[in-house]
Amino acid sequence: MTPRRLIPLALQVLAGILSLAASLYGGLVLYVRGDQAHVGFSLVACIPLILILPFFCFSFFQSRTSAILQWIAAFTFLGADVLFSVHNCSISHPCPGFFRMVLDSFFTPMTMFVFLIAALQTLAIYTRSSEQIPQGLPRSI
Repeated sequence: MTPRRLIPLALQVLAGILSLAASLYGGLVLYVRGDQAHVGFSLVACIPLILILPFFCFSFFQSRTSAILQWIAAFTFLGADVLFSVHNCSISHPCPGFFRMVLDSFFTPMTMFVFLIAALQTLAIYTRSSEQIPQGLPRSI
């Protein structure tokens, strides 16, 4: 195998392993927090995490659609994290600003992890599709 063919495969395998880890984490969090009073908040945060692995498995059939679904799941998880931040700051202390809450939510490790999975999947699709264009031919007609 040439390195040109190995890079998309390595990116795809890494995205698959990370997708499995994120889905297991989402299922574990939902199981642990399932009996609390705020089960709705747990569902909003865990459903995008749990769906990342099925979205990755969908990439074997429709890779571009799978990447779009993973980006949607990543932004949905970011929205759920912002929702948690708004809920928590309204209960305990004054809210900073909306933009600051979005940035703080984006830079949490789990949110960055979900965005990393979506970026790896997109990069694997891009490197695989750029490999299929023969040398010397224009990229667009």
